[in-house]
Amino acid sequence: MNNEEKILVLLEKQSTVLDTLVKGQEETNQRLDKLETDVSVLKTDVSSLKTDVSSLKTDVSVLKTDLAETKELVILMEHDNKQQFGILHDGYKLVYDKLEPIPPIIENLQEDIFVIKSVITAHSQDISTLMVAT
Repeated sequence: MNNEEKILVLLEKQSTVLDTLVKGQEETNQRLDKLETDVSVLKTDVSSLKTDVSSLKTDVSVLKTDLAETKELVILMEHDNKQQFGILHDGYKLVYDKLEPIPPIIENLQEDIFVIKSVITAHSQDISTLMVAT
């Protein structure tokens, strides 16, 4: 084999290797294109997630504010209710204090009525007896 043939064989091998490298480079480029597309999709997803997280932070902030306001209202209501229940209790106590002496009075009146009934019954019998006698 002469030098020219050796050079041709080397050129053919080099051409084959170069074709293999070019083909590999094309495959690598295709994979990189897919990766770039995937990264782009991921960036979009991350951006969407950031927006969602920001919205959630705002919602949580609003909820915290509402909770603080609700706690304040509950404290005010408890205070007002304690005062109102105190006033209501005082009113009931006044009524109770006024009504407390009434049951013994009623008992005395019942006894008096019983005595009056007895007297009326006795008088009625006496009148009937007198009327029969006359």
